[in-house]
Amino acid sequence: MNNIKLSHFILVSVFLSIPVVLLNTYYADDLYRSALATYGWESDGRLFSLALYYIISVGGSLSDLYPFSQMAAYALLGITAYIVSSRMIEDKSIIGLIITLPIITSPLLLGNLLYRFDALTMMSGVLCATAPFAFRVASKRVLFIYSPILLLSSLSFYQASSIAFVSLSAMEFFKSTMKDESLSKSFLRLSYRASALFGGFIGFKVINSIFVVKNDYTEQLSKLVSLDKNAPEKIIDTFIKSMDLIYMFSKGGIGKIIFIFLIAVTISCLIIIFRKATHSAMGSLTRTLVGVIVSLIISFLCIPGFILLANTPVFYPRLYIGFGFFFVFGGYVVHYAIKNKRCLYILIVLPLAFTSINLSTINAIRNQDHNNFVFSLDLKNDIYNKVGLNDFDDITFYGEIKHPESVSHVIEKYPFTKWIIGNYFHWSYDIGRWVLRQNDLTLNYSSPEVASNVIERHKAESPIAVRQGYDLYLIDRHILVAFK
Repeated sequence: MNNIKLSHFILVSVFLSIPVVLLNTYYADDLYRSALATYGWESDGRLFSLALYYIISVGGSLSDLYPFSQMAAYALLGITAYIVSSRMIEDKSIIGLIITLPIITSPLLLGNLLYRFDALTMMSGVLCATAPFAFRVASKRVLFIYSPILLLSSLSFYQASSIAFVSLSAMEFFKSTMKDESLSKSFLRLSYRASALFGGFIGFKVINSIFVVKNDYTEQLSKLVSLDKNAPEKIIDTFIKSMDLIYMFSKGGIGKIIFIFLIAVTISCLIIIFRKATHSAMGSLTRTLVGVIVSLIISFLCIPGFILLANTPVFYPRLYIGFGFFFVFGGYVVHYAIKNKRCLYILIVLPLAFTSINLSTINAIRNQDHNNFVFSLDLKNDIYNKVGLNDFDDITFYGEIKHPESVSHVIEKYPFTKWIIGNYFHWSYDIGRWVLRQNDLTLNYSSPEVASNVIERHKAESPIAVRQGYDLYLIDRHILVAFK
């Protein structure tokens, strides 16, 4: 197929949404949003997420729009991939679709797409960050009006999604230097893109200062690293820590596929440089070297993205929006270097491998959900029979619930998936009680002081109920679940 249309990208994306839709899970924050029918994005600075869901919920409390919310999120990714293929890669054939598939199939992005509420808002942010590149001509109006507004929107949907703009700016820089545009002009365009991002960020901060009241947790996470003499050291330390997740991802067979892919990208870079060295003037070779080096560095740094600038960084897979875009950039480099485009069909191996990991992760989550359901029923019955549903004040989890063997096998094979599959039942993680509430057991967690006390005291007590996976204790109207 030599002319893949937008509708084809959307159809492929929606098709890839089927496993997520069939899972039909309430994932992490979905549990409390559905239980309370509350939005909860305002304190995160995600005002556009709040506005979008308020509109499509027709006002009032939050509406659960599954399965269309997740299908629409995938459709937005399809539009994003189409923009990259048609405007950046300038290839509307099936090759262009193959190269951009990592945007949709990134296993780290699965941590975003599993949310039945957040998926739509997060992917809206990704699309807004990509939209400035949809315009054929980067006019001053596009660079200084449309782009900042779209980036303000991206940040207001989901802050991490705006890194897609930076990654595509790197791709644009590579593209301009390959077309023998002067370095000064290429860097000037890159500076315009940076200015647009800065303008969007300033607008985002102003709006947040007026309309957003943050809690202590979101206030701490939103702080940027201080610009002092220790800033470079802190950023480098954060970068090293951020690579731990990528290292875990690269273990096993997928690591070999990624290694081969990176070898192909490296060889392609050398081919491009060799061509310029043998067929062009020295100035053209210099532009090529700078274009390759600068764009690769920026694209690679976009994998952890804005995590690097956080004062208190967290390393959740859903924050690595730039991961899929990095592989798209690598595919574009190979596309530019290889004259025989039929050879590029081999690039389908990478998104197929990503899809295989996604399917394994989704099935593991299904098994984990069943395990959580069984645990909830067992705990409810034990409390009802041994304590009474109204004869206790709170509950403490000691240790954490074990994964089923099928889930453990997936985590062993793909270690990074433990951060996507999650474990809702352990102390200090609030999601566990919402799983119990979903199964008609409403309770409160113990305070840290009470929890420490009952954990220490339970060693001298006898359990009131014993299960294969846990022992149940009642200590002064405080329930303790000690996992084995």
